[in-house]
Amino acid sequence: MPRKLHDWDAIQAYHDDSHGFADCSRRFGFSYAAWAKAVRRGSLRLAPSPFDDRRRRYDWVEIQSPYNGGASYRQCKAKFGFHAAAWSKAVRRGDIKPRNSAKTLLEVLSSRSSRWLKKAKLLQERYLRDRY
Repeated sequence: MPRKLHDWDAIQAYHDDSHGFADCSRRFGFSYAAWAKAVRRGSLRLAPSPFDDRRRRYDWVEIQSPYNGGASYRQCKAKFGFHAAAWSKAVRRGDIKPRNSAKTLLEVLSSRSSRWLKKAKLLQERYLRDRY
């Protein structure tokens, strides 16, 4: 019979008081492997996650809604607390549809941008032909 190293009932009570794995680990001194084994054998019960993948922390559908309503990326980041890398990965996965940030031809021509950028935009919009 294995030796009981941790009081999982006390850990469960602490976890139920809105403390996560990191807080529990610091207070009771166990590793992630011990946590995972306790969950597997039923000594520790975790609330079900709304996501299939436990690594996903953010509901990108919920974040997309205010973003589509006109909130900026930075406003969404401040409200929901995600990092820039999480946003980039969500865009790559297709969970977030970012707005088009390309400037219009009028914005480029009326700005103080370089001649090279203005010419590149005219070429892109097919107002000029690329000839050598």
